[in-house]
Amino acid sequence: MTDDLDDPETEAYARNSDPETSQLAAAKINRTNSEMMVYSVLRATGVPMTSLCISRYLHNELGKPGDSVSWSVSPRLAPLEDKGWIERCGRKAVLNSNGNIAYLTAWRIRKPRGFATRRG
Repeated sequence: MTDDLDDPETEAYARNSDPETSQLAAAKINRTNSEMMVYSVLRATGVPMTSLCISRYLHNELGKPGDSVSWSVSPRLAPLEDKGWIERCGRKAVLNSNGNIAYLTAWRIRKPRGFATRRG
C-alpha cells in the first residue's frame, strides 16, 4: 500500500481471456488520472457512492456521453482501496441502465487512523 498520489505502478484491468484489442486498450488508459478522477468525486461529494453513481456524476460533470472515464469507474475502485484511499461501506440500491434495482457496493473516502470527527 502506498500513499504516493503519483504512483505509476497501477495495473491495467483486462482479463487474460479478453481479445488483444481489449488488452491494448487497457494498456493505453491513463490509470493514475482515472483513479484520481474517481477519488476526486468521492472527496468532493463527501457521501458514500456506488460505481454507477460516480459514473453518472462524472458524465454530468464532463458532459461527454460515452467518455471513457465514465464507463471505467469500477476498475479504479479496487486499486484505490488497495492504496488505502477509499473503503467499502455497505451496499446501496440504485437503478441500473435497464431500470432495474441493483444493490451495489458503496464506497467512501477512508478516514486516517485516529481521525476523530468533531461533534456539535
